[in-house]
Amino acid sequence: MAVTRDHPRPLRARYVWAGFLVVMGVAILVVRFGTFSTLPSWDSAMTIWPAAIEMSERGSISEVMDLPGYSTGGPNSHMLSAVTLVTAALVSVGGGSYAIAALHILNSLMLLGVGYMVARTVARLTSRTLGWLAGGATVLFPLMVAQSAILYTELPSAFFVLIALVLAADDRFGRAILAVTAAIWIKPLALVAIPAIAVFEWRRGRSLKKVSVAALALLGLIPAVVVPQPPPQAEGFWSKVSLATERSWLFIRQSPELVLMGSIPFISYVVLRRRGATEKEWDWHWAVSTLYASFVGFFVLNVLVTPGHFFIPRYFAMLVPPLMVLLAVSVSKVRRGIQIGMFATIIALSLVGVRGENAWGINSPLEPVAERSLAFVVRLEEHIVGLERLAVISQEIPVFYGHLAHYSYTYPELGHFSGEIVGGQTTSTIDGWGDDLDELPDQFAMLIGFPYLGGDDMRSVQRRATASADYSVSIEGIGEALLFPLEIVIVRRLDP
Repeated sequence: MAVTRDHPRPLRARYVWAGFLVVMGVAILVVRFGTFSTLPSWDSAMTIWPAAIEMSERGSISEVMDLPGYSTGGPNSHMLSAVTLVTAALVSVGGGSYAIAALHILNSLMLLGVGYMVARTVARLTSRTLGWLAGGATVLFPLMVAQSAILYTELPSAFFVLIALVLAADDRFGRAILAVTAAIWIKPLALVAIPAIAVFEWRRGRSLKKVSVAALALLGLIPAVVVPQPPPQAEGFWSKVSLATERSWLFIRQSPELVLMGSIPFISYVVLRRRGATEKEWDWHWAVSTLYASFVGFFVLNVLVTPGHFFIPRYFAMLVPPLMVLLAVSVSKVRRGIQIGMFATIIALSLVGVRGENAWGINSPLEPVAERSLAFVVRLEEHIVGLERLAVISQEIPVFYGHLAHYSYTYPELGHFSGEIVGGQTTSTIDGWGDDLDELPDQFAMLIGFPYLGGDDMRSVQRRATASADYSVSIEGIGEALLFPLEIVIVRRLDP
């Protein structure tokens, strides 16, 4: 009893934060209900898992590095990412189903950890109530929930970036560098966090020499650099800029909530200047603003070195937690009712937007939805139906398909397809495929989804065959009639 009387506040705080973890843990179970057995999907199924499966089966990293790369349908993309190595270890220990279950649990715990770090950080800067609200808004934000279910690199890298920021804010600079190095090892994009880490050190009056030590985190790039890379494409500079701009703008238009969050650094500056802020609040403002500027700068400048690279919504997962911290710092300057109302609105909209047919963007093209809500589960189910249907058709006529289907057919361990497909070919790895209709079979089928990674070529064939009097074209719908529907298109050359 004496302990309770002498230390009431620490004991109470312990219970408060234990309560937060319980409440948020239950919330994750509810919003992710039915997704804990979801198979690897999208980029995870085309990069992380093929490499992990090959490493597990071969028992060798060097052999997998000698295999073809992603651009030619091979398995060695992201093969030395920490996520890939963990996945390979889990597959080796218990097989594919075991690895899937373990990674879903691990990702959910990381999502809970991200929410906890946001909540504790905000509570130290403002109030415990606002900390709970900001942490809850982060955990339930649709993009964060979706990335916890996709088993890819986004959530783990966001987890370690946030750890690095929290450590830097606590003046533990060396540990912060180690954390951001780990984030870069998971996903090279995390290098944009290095300037933000340096800002904390700079604002403490450290010399430029000490601040520049943050660059040591670039050692996290070594695993990615040693993996063989395809030769650069021969596109001109302006061609790369045009492609990156076009595709980035497409995704930005479909992600209005992310565009809105991007305004937080600017709004916070105005609020903090007018209302005043503590030194620690200004530290977070400048660090998060730097992180956001580095992030945007990366996608502006990266077209110089990476052909066709463009922004897609899942990359924003790294920014959501620190932006939530900054948003909470900003709204702490207004009345309590407005604070609660703002974050309650974010949480309410997130609960509406995170799942299935009610997900934000369900009426826009498929892939952005797959990036940022659990609607991707529906899309994956449709993809599997298309794979099975195309396999049946392949027993009678030649079939063609894009990158995702190629990996689904090549690696049955993914769980997408375990039957037999006869003589199918992927169009995304064949230069000039479909340029001349006369070179294609007299009768063939194509599984066409989104336009990238083979879809553009197949749609071009479909359009030219439809416009020609020498061909007939029939369409079998698999997915919903969105802008990028999933369809099987059968082309037949007519007798002269």
